[in-house]
Amino acid sequence: MFITIEGVDGAGKSTLVEGLYRYLLGRQYPVIKTREPGGSPVAEKLRAIALSTKVSPLTELYMFAAARADHCSEIIIPSMLSGTWVLCDRFHGSTYVYQYKEKKVSLRNYSLVKQSILDLFTAEGIDWDVPHLEIILDVPYEIAIERLGTRNEGLNILDTLDSSVFNARRNAFIDYAALSTNNAFIIDAVCSSEQVLHMAKQKIEAELNSDL
Repeated sequence: MFITIEGVDGAGKSTLVEGLYRYLLGRQYPVIKTREPGGSPVAEKLRAIALSTKVSPLTELYMFAAARADHCSEIIIPSMLSGTWVLCDRFHGSTYVYQYKEKKVSLRNYSLVKQSILDLFTAEGIDWDVPHLEIILDVPYEIAIERLGTRNEGLNILDTLDSSVFNARRNAFIDYAALSTNNAFIIDAVCSSEQVLHMAKQKIEAELNSDL
């Protein structure tokens, strides 16, 4: 399976990716964990540029698209074809939230980018919707800020501690889940990381059982 973890800063994405990674290893599944933007050598270089340099919304969209294309071609697709599970911190959902909803790139450009990525999978014989499962972690602003602290250092140009921006992104992730044709699943991540992991594992097990 190809599983993505989405959500606002402070929602606990990295913690859940690590927890699922250890869980799947314990189940004897071959699995890798990765992230976006980044994940491959070329994509990591593009990440460094994209997260440190202010560019136009359209330029940002296509920089991230280029990083995703390389990431998929070099890491995600070969892993899937070899039977390896893929856990990815951010994917299509973040493009919808950050570039389409927030930066207001056109629906046409957003759709073209998304389809171009899906075409990479189709070309390799992966003809079902990807990702298989999108787990979206939802937390209110107050909880996220408590987790993040009041840090003002080490932030990239997409990070925010502003409540209005945060809430707009949170609502956009909820909208994305409602509109997604993939199996998008929202978890209320206010609870402990152990409880979030338990809910995510239950969802994965349900998906596996439904395919039997």
